[in-house]
Amino acid sequence: MKFQKLFNCLDLIIVIITISVLVSCVNVIEESDSQSPDIQIMSPFVNAELNEPTYIHLEATDNVGVISVEIFIDGSPIIKLKNEPWEWVWHVSFYADGNQHSIEAKAVDLAGNVGESEIVNVFVPVTEQADLEIIFPVDQQFITNTNLVELKWSKFLGASEYNIMVFSDINYSIIEYFLTTSDTVITIEQTAEGRQFWKVQPKNSGIKYGNWSETKSFYFGNTVEDIDGNIYLTTIINGQEWMAEDLKVSHYQNGDPIYNPLTNEEWIGQEAGMSCWYNNTYDSSNSYGLLYNWNAIMDSRNIAPEGWHIPTDEEWQTMVNHLSGITFAGGKIKEIGTAHWARYNIGATNESGFTALPGGYRLQDGTFRNRGSYGYYGTATESTDENAWYWKVQYDGRDLYRYEIPKQTGLSVRCVKD
Repeated sequence: MKFQKLFNCLDLIIVIITISVLVSCVNVIEESDSQSPDIQIMSPFVNAELNEPTYIHLEATDNVGVISVEIFIDGSPIIKLKNEPWEWVWHVSFYADGNQHSIEAKAVDLAGNVGESEIVNVFVPVTEQADLEIIFPVDQQFITNTNLVELKWSKFLGASEYNIMVFSDINYSIIEYFLTTSDTVITIEQTAEGRQFWKVQPKNSGIKYGNWSETKSFYFGNTVEDIDGNIYLTTIINGQEWMAEDLKVSHYQNGDPIYNPLTNEEWIGQEAGMSCWYNNTYDSSNSYGLLYNWNAIMDSRNIAPEGWHIPTDEEWQTMVNHLSGITFAGGKIKEIGTAHWARYNIGATNESGFTALPGGYRLQDGTFRNRGSYGYYGTATESTDENAWYWKVQYDGRDLYRYEIPKQTGLSVRCVKD
């Protein structure tokens, strides 16, 4: 046992002496070494025309040893290498502007001496730069039941970082977030109402930026379920929660069916609450809702989901005023594109997330009109004993119109939360 302890002590003494010797050697090197490393750029060659990708090969030697090599592009530090081989893949797409660009390298030895290579000028021809691909959310997607939104995009060749911008308006003037990350996914906390716009820009490890991606959008909202089990997306507009889809319920809240006349004769002069599909044909695409007359809208059994109601004309007015008035509000509530809107759909931005559709309407005589061109939304406010107020949005402009119409007319309906 005593011999074992003696050997352990000797081992410890040897380790201490070894470390002391090494430290002394390093101190001697640092004090005595004044020779700078030699570093050369082996490729690319001077005036070379570069393609994607380009390999930068270096040779670095020193009397003691090179501990790091740093590469500079156009005078900006790009990357520091700590181990051989001294080579790096340069993705030149960030520099594809048809101009000359310079490559330089510096090597550092154990004593801190710095050696610099000669500058190599190269030419990067103009090439079309690919854009990032937005993966999630897809354009105009609703983000429901959470205030956290995960943004994802594709990896961009040669990018070391990404800039992300999130806007709350179509003109990109109100910035909610400007973030930078080295990953291709980031989670943000939803703070603004309605529609959000976002885009991503790649950045290399120097000072070069790539093209911004195409701008995509998403909506923040929840869902609501009616008595029939239909689930609707919702959107927040000026603090009010609106359904973002047309109502399609066929029963009142107590389970009683809403009368569904199939013929024009059954529709004419009927005093009961009524609902119907456009042209009495079920919408298998599940895009459009049913059309409801005034008596169905105002029935005390309630066609709205529990905790919701049919908006009054005043509530519509409040929303319209928040969306810059009747001259602009139509465009701000219309679904974008022509998947449902006929021909043009002028001025549609849908920045509110309301997603108004051209559901048409059913006249007093039971005939149907204007599916694809106009959307008619009923309110819970009468204008006279025979008429009620409704709001109309149309394909050929961004205006929103307020009219009165006979209570017998079948109109689309949106609900608002109590």
